[in-house]
Amino acid sequence: MNILSPLFPAQFLSPNADTTLTLPDKPNASSGSVSLYVVLAESMLFVQGFEPHEQMDRPPTVLRGALVLRVTKPVRVRTLTLALKGVLETDWPEGIPPKKTEYSEASTLVAHTWPFYAGDPDHGASARTSSPGPDTALVVLNTNIAGTFQPGEYIYNFEHALPASTPETTSGTYGRVRYHLETDLERSGLLATSLHARVPLTVVRLPLDESLGETEPIHIAREWDDQLAYDIVVAAKTVTLNTFLPIAFKFTPLDKHVELLRIRVYVTESMEYYCRNDKVHRLEPTRKYLLSEHKSPTSLLADDSGTGVCEKEMEFQVYVPEKLTERCHLHPNTSFKRIQAHHWLKICLRLARRNPDGTAKQKHYEISIDSPINLLLPHCAHVNTLLPAYEWPEMDAWPQDLPLSPHPVDLHLQANLYAPKDVPLELQGLQAHGSRVASPLARPIHLIRRPSVNPPTF
Repeated sequence: MNILSPLFPAQFLSPNADTTLTLPDKPNASSGSVSLYVVLAESMLFVQGFEPHEQMDRPPTVLRGALVLRVTKPVRVRTLTLALKGVLETDWPEGIPPKKTEYSEASTLVAHTWPFYAGDPDHGASARTSSPGPDTALVVLNTNIAGTFQPGEYIYNFEHALPASTPETTSGTYGRVRYHLETDLERSGLLATSLHARVPLTVVRLPLDESLGETEPIHIAREWDDQLAYDIVVAAKTVTLNTFLPIAFKFTPLDKHVELLRIRVYVTESMEYYCRNDKVHRLEPTRKYLLSEHKSPTSLLADDSGTGVCEKEMEFQVYVPEKLTERCHLHPNTSFKRIQAHHWLKICLRLARRNPDGTAKQKHYEISIDSPINLLLPHCAHVNTLLPAYEWPEMDAWPQDLPLSPHPVDLHLQANLYAPKDVPLELQGLQAHGSRVASPLARPIHLIRRPSVNPPTF
């Protein structure tokens, strides 16, 4: 029998006629002759826009799924309900001012209930099932005995629209936003066991489709004390966690006594929390995480002879992990005003200047360049958010064999302090990318070289 479902694609439908849905191996709740399953059409819900004016014009995201009740023996049921709940929780170890007698605050963000059955014999007649045949186990709840469910499988489809302004799922040190579905089956009888199940739900925040954060680079061009001119190009302002961020450097010495000893790339994170209608505010200390370090015992600007300095170009593929240690994680940027996460990319250059008189004594200097960036969850990779491309660049060629490179390209992967796991070392330069921008094939060094856009001379 051909089974069609408006909510679930054909590959997830069972070929037999016992049920129209592929149920999990284990029910969400079971007791004797009754089992409950909550099956979602999408495991994650994506909402777009980080600013309120961006969210106003976006369509809502629809939560879709089915509640499946499997009955093997006749059971008496009082109520069957499914509820969607979203909760904001913030912790205040020092107490919430002014009295400081409360140490946490919880508020409800989303609440919706589907009363699928309420003990009315006509109520179950509206249950939506797929065309039952003489051999199918699907039955309609219009039985002669009120509140009695005969053996079979009962499928209740549900939908609920979430506006684009819905806060995304967040988990910080002192606050979290969580969503879940709760289903309750209350049975009749003294010895009957009621069933309760909870299924977590994840809401992921995405930038707008027309956002330029993933394609617009960050360009910094400065001079230091008439000694060194440097250009820095970061490939994107928005970075997906667990991907590579291409960064290109060009250094032009303006004095022969200047030396570049070290390049470090950090990401800093600050978290803010609010409660009591935004009247109480908490700001966590800014945390700084080192992602990449490249240094030399002499000078990174040394020429081939080692006796002077020359112009240098360097390319880096900085890996930005979600999990730094067992206890430290990078959190994505948020749009929710009561739990805010902010990130900055920090590039530090260690410079030295030799004395003109030729003595070995040097003066050391530290240059810091900061730029705000947006971090996204790994689920925001283009493989989850965009349609598949008709064509994809050939991945057989290694980055050092790419055209437009007169010599082998050093992407300084060994400078990264973190690397993707469960991937061979020789493949770590070509994977973990959510888009072309986040892969080693993207080389912002060409933006520094400023190739001519004029037509050929001939």
